[in-house]
Amino acid sequence: MKATPTVAFFDMPDATEYNRTYSGNPVTLSVPTLRNGYTGAGEVTVKYNGSAQAPVNAGSYAITLDVAEGQNFNAASGLPAGTLVIGKAPSAAVIATSAAVAKGGNTVSLMNKISGAEGTLSFAITGAANGCAVDPSTGVFTSGDTACTVTVRVTEAESANRFGRTANIIVEVSETAVTFEAGGTVTSWDALANETYLIYDSSVTSSAAIADATSGSPSQNMANVPDVGSPSSVGGRISEAVDFSDVPDGDYTVTITKPGKYVPKAVEVTVDGGDADFGTVNLWLYGDVTNDGQVTSADVMAVKRHIAGLNSVFDAGTDQDKADREAAANITAVTTGDDEITSADVMQINRYIAGLGSAFDAIE
Repeated sequence: MKATPTVAFFDMPDATEYNRTYSGNPVTLSVPTLRNGYTGAGEVTVKYNGSAQAPVNAGSYAITLDVAEGQNFNAASGLPAGTLVIGKAPSAAVIATSAAVAKGGNTVSLMNKISGAEGTLSFAITGAANGCAVDPSTGVFTSGDTACTVTVRVTEAESANRFGRTANIIVEVSETAVTFEAGGTVTSWDALANETYLIYDSSVTSSAAIADATSGSPSQNMANVPDVGSPSSVGGRISEAVDFSDVPDGDYTVTITKPGKYVPKAVEVTVDGGDADFGTVNLWLYGDVTNDGQVTSADVMAVKRHIAGLNSVFDAGTDQDKADREAAANITAVTTGDDEITSADVMQINRYIAGLGSAFDAIE
């Protein structure tokens, strides 16, 4: 006669497995095995609060075992096997120690000085405010009329999975605006130094910045004039450095436009207490989905395969490469504003290669 299984027949996981700390990953217990001298039980399934899916979040989980029928044991389900406790982890918030702003009612976002926080954040000035103020929920710090140093206490509340923490941000209120440089490297297929670089503050979205930059008469950009380095050849492409000076802390969009059928680009960059580098931006030619500096029948074939759902160059490269390639293929967007790659784009690229009138004519 087969025996009815109980937890007593099994070697259970070590006690340390029942006390864990939140990591963001599923927490599993070792599957119990029959004690020495016992054989013939079926498959054992560990369940957590009745589910076979391993838990992730902090909390207590009742452990039960389901045992399938085997040669020597009957099936059983819901055998109580203890409690798994996933404890909260320390805060993952990274909080900057300093910020800077000019006097006279200027603002700086202290929220932007914090990353990785999971709990609700609150802000309060400790000590002398010297005419300054901070929004307790948004962290926007507004300077007073005198240069000074102000301490802001940041408190992160405890979250479901992590403990909270507190830290101080020292805000230096200066006589004049504190500014930095923001820039990077841009590459294209020709050595003509004819790119136009504009920078927009956070009140202008990336799409609005592109629309403004390509309008023929930009009006929403900041007045900063970039310093552009001399072009140099790198890996078959032409590279040049660009830097905007006198940029205060904040979030910005840099637009890059270039004559010669290039796809306009918008790059986001954040200045946060130091010079900011948006990295290397590669400009793509419209129609040149193979990214070799020319528009040929190979590009037409690649676009056709992409539309048909077949393997193509559209599957290769980084996420940025894929986004750039799709923008290069969608030539009809220039004239119709559509956001899909279709046979109409194939036709326009074919016409351009053949020297016939096409949507390419609308591009400088």
